[in-house]
Amino acid sequence: VKELKDHPAILLWGVGNEVDLFYSNTKVWYAVQDIAAMIHRVDPNHPTTTVTAGLDSMEVHLIKTRAPDIDILSVNTYGDLHHVPGNVRKWGWTGPDMITEWGPNGHWEVAKAQWGAPIEQSSEEKARSYRARYVEHIESKRSDGMIGSYVFLWGQKQETTETWYGLFDAQGRPTRAVDMMELNWKGSLPLDETPVLESLTLSGNEVIPGSNMFYADDLITASLKASDKKERKLEVQWILVPEATNTKAGGDAESALGAVTGQFRNKGTDGVTVVVPRAEGGYRVFVKVIDKQGRVAYANVP
Repeated sequence: VKELKDHPAILLWGVGNEVDLFYSNTKVWYAVQDIAAMIHRVDPNHPTTTVTAGLDSMEVHLIKTRAPDIDILSVNTYGDLHHVPGNVRKWGWTGPDMITEWGPNGHWEVAKAQWGAPIEQSSEEKARSYRARYVEHIESKRSDGMIGSYVFLWGQKQETTETWYGLFDAQGRPTRAVDMMELNWKGSLPLDETPVLESLTLSGNEVIPGSNMFYADDLITASLKASDKKERKLEVQWILVPEATNTKAGGDAESALGAVTGQFRNKGTDGVTVVVPRAEGGYRVFVKVIDKQGRVAYANVP
């Protein structure tokens, strides 16, 4: 704090990020208070905040009573964003608040395949949620004390899949959600929009009809619908990856997964034939649709 308090980039001090995630010792809020009080003594020019993983009524009470030197309440939230602004007030927080992480539905908040694989939203489904969540649950709450938000993640990382949380893909290419954030922040879409991926579906002789469960060497048809507003030719990449087995909690690092090669036949811009791998387990059929400017739409099916 002493080293950085006069740096022109400092907005505020975050004391603890998600210290409540899986915690059992609520005395941690006394430690947050000790640090926040020290900051106020050393740097009276910048406010303090602490960041919770989601929100519950007891947390609000504990922060108010045990950490009174916290000026701003910050919350990381995904699929539950629509509840948070109202609950902040209902549970007794009277100061300003922020949403310090928000984005698509979390991998813990979505429907799952029969074998437990979480079903990821497509880039277009995510884009619609980025627009709706910002307009309805962030921007409209400014008058209620919300002073701003941080969209997550302004980059890319492997977390359940390589595309789940990033606004860019692993090659640094912007996705459709970036278009929506430009609309949210600037009031207009970019002149050259990212392709729209409307649907990705699988069909074949499922072991259980409609289950996406197949036997080794079965042939699956993957069908794609995608479009570009300027009707340009789009590059289509088909990828088969094994289901992640080293998933972590709280954003801890996960290893990227290598693609399974040699399983595609008859690749096309609107579909492909997939030969089911012989190694038992979970997989994802992934597709990326890329325009000449390097903007990417994507979807995957487990």
